[in-house]
Amino acid sequence: TYKQRILHNARTEPLLRNRMIYLGFRPDVEHVIGAADVVVLSPPRNLSRIPEGERFNADAVVEHIRRKGRQAHVWGRGLNGKLPDPAESADLIARQVASNVLPGDVVAVLSNGGFGGIHGKLRDQIAARALLHRQGI
Repeated sequence: TYKQRILHNARTEPLLRNRMIYLGFRPDVEHVIGAADVVVLSPPRNLSRIPEGERFNADAVVEHIRRKGRQAHVWGRGLNGKLPDPAESADLIARQVASNVLPGDVVAVLSNGGFGGIHGKLRDQIAARALLHRQGI
């Protein structure tokens, strides 16, 4: 099927990973994102080779979600508003998510790659926060 072909090609074509949302996946992504209580997006990188009209705009998606009454944020920018390298951006997001997550919350990471090790960083940050919570700190 069309989506299976796109997924297969995305594994071998890195540029395609940044365009998948516009190649038949947008309704699926919006449905999944729309089910979340809080959405955190990171701005995409390396958009220079993608035509302007096809670029993923995290700020626009956040505004769309907020208009529907949901919490949404663009996190992962450095203090100067510029995008740091993926590992640093993942550190920023992991710290921000871990400082806001509560016991019983479910955190899902939707990513088109390793994104600077965010999966492990989130796990470690949330575990550290849970330990401090159990210790009453």
